[in-house]
Amino acid sequence: MAAVGTTISFAAAVAIAVNGVAASVTPIGTLGGGLTLTGLALVLVAALAIPFVLIRDPFQGLLIASALWLSTSIATAVLLYRPDLYEGRVALANLVVMPSLLWHDATIAWLGPLLFAAALAISLLLVKVAGVVLEHSDVT
Repeated sequence: MAAVGTTISFAAAVAIAVNGVAASVTPIGTLGGGLTLTGLALVLVAALAIPFVLIRDPFQGLLIASALWLSTSIATAVLLYRPDLYEGRVALANLVVMPSLLWHDATIAWLGPLLFAAALAISLLLVKVAGVVLEHSDVT
């Protein structure tokens, strides 16, 4: 998953560099944003491994996965439908809203690879925790 996300991030950056599509988004910013979202996806999937080793019903797994995904998307949905809630709270909007990756192109260019590296480490830790939980559970 990390390899696919990294490859797509690099491909998007190259496509923007070659085509010069949007002057407001640089290729390196695109790469950083892609790596950030790839890292987020890795952490979410790794975090899901922990409850997944304990449940038996696939529907419960679907509910847990949906709730986790929605928890990362709700702030962006609020921005779309009620932008007035972020008035006067620019720092909050920049922190929790995913489109802000494009607003901070220069920052995400260097922060994206750092977040991706941190996400890899966190994901490995979460998978290890899931293994320990599975080892100590009675689920077969």
